Amino acid sequence: MKCQEIQRWLVDLAEEGLEGDRLSLVEEHLAQCAECSRFEEDLKTIRLVIKESKAPAPSEGFFRRTKLICHAALKMPDSAENGLLGRIKGPSIPVYIWSVFALLIALTVIVILPFLKELTSDKPLSLQAVVTLSLIIQNAVMLFFSPILIRKYRSRSQKMNSIYEGFTL
Repeated sequence: MKCQEIQRWLVDLAEEGLEGDRLSLVEEHLAQCAECSRFEEDLKTIRLVIKESKAPAPSEGFFRRTKLICHAALKMPDSAENGLLGRIKGPSIPVYIWSVFALLIALTVIVILPFLKELTSDKPLSLQAVVTLSLIIQNAVMLFFSPILIRKYRSRSQKMNSIYEGFTL
């Protein structure tokens, strides 16, 4: 049996336990192999040291900076105390984005008008109609989500800038 496989089983033995056949193979191998026996002892030592060691305590400065950041976040106008409306309300979307949005909707309606008869008939759609409809659906989905994504991105970046302004970690 290869030492590498036995060492993997030794790790499994300490974490989950081994079945009867594997356990007996490991014990036989450990009786014959000094390297794997040392490996087993090292594993036991490492686990004991980890179990007995304490996690390092954060510095007082860390607690102070964390409190300052939390207090600053709570004092923001869109904090949790304002409820759901405070979280939804973000920076307004510029008028030019709404203008482009309205223009693209108008163009979409103009492009789809020639295909209305084809859409209402029982005949299969032409390739041109399918491609046009696919592009219209893609643009509609993109136009629907773009204001939401813009608002979310701006809100998040402004919030992070105002929270961390003046704080050095």
